[in-house]
Amino acid sequence: MNININIIRDKLIKKQIKNNAVVVLVLDIIFYIILCFFKKNNMSFVLGLILGSSYSVLNFIFIAISTERLVLISSQTNKIKTRAVFYYYIRYFLMAIVIIIAMKINKINNLAFLVSLFFSKIAIFFQAFLE
Repeated sequence: MNININIIRDKLIKKQIKNNAVVVLVLDIIFYIILCFFKKNNMSFVLGLILGSSYSVLNFIFIAISTERLVLISSQTNKIKTRAVFYYYIRYFLMAIVIIIAMKINKINNLAFLVSLFFSKIAIFFQAFLE
């Protein structure tokens, strides 16, 4: 018995998620190279970049999932607004938890973490600029 749990159905959305993840990875590498010139403690930068970028891409995936679910219930207009607000608050609640955890852990560079949280947004603007 083969069970395939496929959360995101649309191929275009899957492609956008993959493209976003690749651009975020490229931004991580560029930012890491820039930071190598200024600091010697590179492991804390790497941990900050990994955690921030991972959550950035995960947040983008959450947006894709919630948007797809909202489109599927578009016939029920009374539920759309409440669910959209609910998904919005859940994403930012999770972001607050990740930020608090990252700030409490001394081995994570806060600058690298906070900057990399915006890499997914930068990737979206970059892709839109190229199109």
